[in-house]
Amino acid sequence: MIALGLVAGTAAALLAHLWRRKKTHRMLQSISNEGYETAADILYPEGRRGGDLLYGPVLP
Repeated sequence: MIALGLVAGTAAALLAHLWRRKKTHRMLQSISNEGYETAADILYPEGRRGGDLLYGPVLP
């Protein structure tokens, strides 16, 4: 019984991880398709972007 719960919990965690990864990939793909002229906060105003992701050129 406990083993079944562990398997179900692991499967749920894996599915949640894959779903978030796919959603992030779609968001980043749409931003890259728009170009750097369109800011990410205009495309996705809800603010669900990664903390250290950088869009556009990085100046030294």
